[in-house]
Amino acid sequence: MTKLAIITIGSRGDVQPYVALGAGLQRAGFQVRLATHGRFAAFIEQHGLQFFPLPDDPKEMLNTPTGRDWVGSGQNPVRFFRAFNRLTGDRLPALLTATEKACAGADGVLFALFGVPAYHVAEKMGIPAIMAALQPVSRTAAFQAMGAPENFWANGWSNYISHLVVEQIFWQPFRRQYNHWRQKQLKLPNASFWGPYREIERRQNPVLYGFSRHVLPPPADWSDNIQVSGYWFLNGATAWQPDPGLADFLAADPPPIAVGFGSMVAPDPVRFTQLVVRAVEQAGQRAVFLTGWGGLQPDNLPDFIYPLEAAPHDWLYERVTAVVHHSGAGTTAASLRAGRPTIAVPFFADQYFWAARIKALGVGPIPIPRDKLTTANLAQAIITAVTDPTIQANAAQLGEKIRAEDGVGRAVAAVQAIFG
Repeated sequence: MTKLAIITIGSRGDVQPYVALGAGLQRAGFQVRLATHGRFAAFIEQHGLQFFPLPDDPKEMLNTPTGRDWVGSGQNPVRFFRAFNRLTGDRLPALLTATEKACAGADGVLFALFGVPAYHVAEKMGIPAIMAALQPVSRTAAFQAMGAPENFWANGWSNYISHLVVEQIFWQPFRRQYNHWRQKQLKLPNASFWGPYREIERRQNPVLYGFSRHVLPPPADWSDNIQVSGYWFLNGATAWQPDPGLADFLAADPPPIAVGFGSMVAPDPVRFTQLVVRAVEQAGQRAVFLTGWGGLQPDNLPDFIYPLEAAPHDWLYERVTAVVHHSGAGTTAASLRAGRPTIAVPFFADQYFWAARIKALGVGPIPIPRDKLTTANLAQAIITAVTDPTIQANAAQLGEKIRAEDGVGRAVAAVQAIFG
């Protein structure tokens, strides 16, 4: 039986798609080990995959001063990369060592955007390495690299250059650590001065993207080995049962909206929660609050708000009229598949990219960056989302297209083609 290792780090939204992909690979006859943070061990094993622990807890990291500075960086690339380097630099050696152990005995590896240490391990082992990412990071003239200031450049050649620049900002601060590890531990020569990114795409192995071509069409200048498979959804949440209070709340009129910001936490969560509550009230709506990792506080809420720590998005979003969220990759995928208007409130990183796609596709009102959020503009965005027939029709049509895709199936087929 062919053994595969999947490497991903981050929050629930960075892990769940790989559980779906791993489960699909296992159904196809592969043996899958998923390496990520310990807080997700039970979730991974529940779906029949082998778990391997990687260091650190993402929730604890985001709650450090540096982590909060990173989340609060918005669209400021200097602040973003400076905080990212401080947050990860001292932790990198432990991650490199753990990744090598996680890949032991594997016949091939799949790695998420921040799981790139697995690429170097695969080079040492002489096995296939497949970048399987939720965000588009391959070089293109069609759009700017994520992390570049919005509309900083405006034409094809400079879009392409922005990808080169962002690659180097991610690579150069850690190049020496990577090369020390490659020499001492992996017994490999130094990596290219420019990093592994171009080599990842030049290899014969496919690059897999777990998003829908209806949300982001593949650029014409991407090579044939870059495949946009469709989202990797973990189905089966229909068996989830709400508590009686939630069931009654959802059954009452008017139908509620859903509000949640996942792992994102505002500088002042209490004040942030109060702002959102007032906006829901001014919009004349009821809402389910998904409190997540503390972005929304569950205490002292009015009757028109129902607090809930978490619920399967594919179950809940089908039962609401619109969704307010941070436009992370996983949450965006779930709201678009449900065919519900989406109000994007990006905090940082790729969230701005997906928020821009929501706007461009006409499936939600104009996004509101977290640091520009007010009671008035959020209330107006909610009203627009639940009353604008064009937005509602666009969202419904896009949802139908996404539900018709088999992202896991297409990705599994690409992996099967490598191993025969």
